[in-house]
Amino acid sequence: MTMIRTARPADHPTIVDIAVRSGLFDADDAAAFGESLRETAAGTVLFVDGDGHGAAMLAPEAMSDAVWNLLFLAVDPSAQRAGIGRALVTEAEAHARAAGGRMLLIDTASVEDQAAARALYASLRFDRVATIPGYYGDGIDKVTYLRRL
Repeated sequence: MTMIRTARPADHPTIVDIAVRSGLFDADDAAAFGESLRETAAGTVLFVDGDGHGAAMLAPEAMSDAVWNLLFLAVDPSAQRAGIGRALVTEAEAHARAAGGRMLLIDTASVEDQAAARALYASLRFDRVATIPGYYGDGIDKVTYLRRL
C-alpha cells in the first residue's frame, strides 16, 4: 500500500526532481518550479508518497465557493502504474473534502504523453468538463476535469 504524507520544506528538492524525471518540467523550468514551492499561497498543500516517487500540489481556487484545484501531480516513470498517482489524487480529494470543498478540479494538457493522466482521472470518476484550445501553445489544449466532493 502506498503511504502518502503532507510534504515538508525538506521535501521540496525531491518534489522538483520528481517533476523533472516525470517530464512535466525540463531542467530550465525546474528552478522556477522549486521557487514556486517556497512561495505557495495560503491553504496550499503538498503531498509526497513515502518512497519519494510521487508528489502532488493542492490549493483552494481563488474567488470560488469551496473549489479546490490539483495544480500538480507527478510520478517518477520508474514507479508509474503502481498506484502512486491514484493514491495522491485520493489523498488530495480527502483533504479538500475535509476542508469543506465542494469540488476538485484538475487541469492537464491534450498531448499524448498526458494520455495516462487523463485515463487516471476518468477512472477516478472525474468528469471531463472543458477544453481550451491552444491554452498551453499551438495545438496543445488545456483539458479540465471536475469531481464533485
